Amino acid sequence: MVLAIPPSAPASGTGVSDEDLRGAIQMLAQIMTSQAQISNVAPTSSSQLGDSASFRVNRFLQWDPPVFTNTDPEEDPHDLIDEMHKTLRVMRATDTEGVELDSYYLKEVAYSLFEMWEESYEEGRWNEFTDAFIDHFLPAETNAARATELESMKQGSMGVWEYHMRFARLSKYAIYMLPTMEAGVHRFV
Repeated sequence: MVLAIPPSAPASGTGVSDEDLRGAIQMLAQIMTSQAQISNVAPTSSSQLGDSASFRVNRFLQWDPPVFTNTDPEEDPHDLIDEMHKTLRVMRATDTEGVELDSYYLKEVAYSLFEMWEESYEEGRWNEFTDAFIDHFLPAETNAARATELESMKQGSMGVWEYHMRFARLSKYAIYMLPTMEAGVHRFV
């Protein structure tokens, strides 16, 4: 049984023919297909094909997180942890992947610490690693001084935003004082 194709409907007063509509629909379909292909692009290197771990490492390296060597006295380990955390969150990396990927940006003494830490844990977790990293690379004196600065901080002539930003920055050094946001409000407000 052969179905007859109905004749084209008469053009309405819009001036758009059926042929124009078909062309527009085909063009839209092509655009949608090409967008789907772009979002599902496979790695181009033959060594990466089918290797999702390699693809994720390359993707991570493209984010260009900071390198930490611990050779600059002004280098704050919290800055590295914060930047790494942002990158890993965007990548939706697991805790274990986070630790593994983070190791790519540790150099010299910092990488040596990572290797020692890694040997002591069967499967590294991000929080465990960051705690060990901060404990090792942030001198206790610096941490205590910044915690004291937080405790004695007054708004004075600072604007509300400046005070808030300084408070947020210093609170990283006094986690024991501020285990939750609620504890911070009760203690400092």
